[in-house]
Amino acid sequence: MSSIFVRNGSLYVLATIKKSKDHSIWMKHITDPSGNVLPKLANVKPEQDVVLRLAGREGTWTRFKPLPNGTNSTGFKCKDSNAKSIWEEISVDDSVSIEVVRVVQITDIASSQSLVTRKNRASNDRTKSELPRLQKLDYRIQEDVLAIGVDVAWWGGSAASPKSRSETIAFASRIDEKWSPVRIRSVDLNEAFVRDADEWTPNADPDAKLLCSAIVSVR
Repeated sequence: MSSIFVRNGSLYVLATIKKSKDHSIWMKHITDPSGNVLPKLANVKPEQDVVLRLAGREGTWTRFKPLPNGTNSTGFKCKDSNAKSIWEEISVDDSVSIEVVRVVQITDIASSQSLVTRKNRASNDRTKSELPRLQKLDYRIQEDVLAIGVDVAWWGGSAASPKSRSETIAFASRIDEKWSPVRIRSVDLNEAFVRDADEWTPNADPDAKLLCSAIVSVR
């Protein structure tokens, strides 16, 4: 099952991570076809925090300290209770979607601590100039999302069975931070059937035009 997101009319494959028996996240267990996750994680500094969204839920993780030989570790440990509970609920060997929501910068932490100090000293004297700084601390993405999973038929189905020439799309939307029920849609590929295809050539919708058209039409 490949996870595909539709945002502003564009499609991209969502990265996934396979749960190991370890309590930590390791970059080697991440599959990232679109290059949206691994480059960002590689740039996270040792002991720096990063907010990750796993299977649609957010938690904070911390990159491990460098290895004894000075090499940066590729592992991340749970920083908060959200990250821990999310990870514990995923079964070993299961794969779930993973997104980098935000890398927590040291300057953000310093700003947060400074604001808290001033608030404790004079909670009623917060000025308008401080409000933008407070808003920067809110790292949650407040946009609506459409999540799609595609079960791709091998070679477009069987040459001998028209009923097998179909794809299956599973999709759900998140609006106002609430997910809709998962819906299933079948995509008929017979219109793009290639009758003279050999056994090593896709025989239905080889350029995925019908599939992509169906994905774009999902609401």
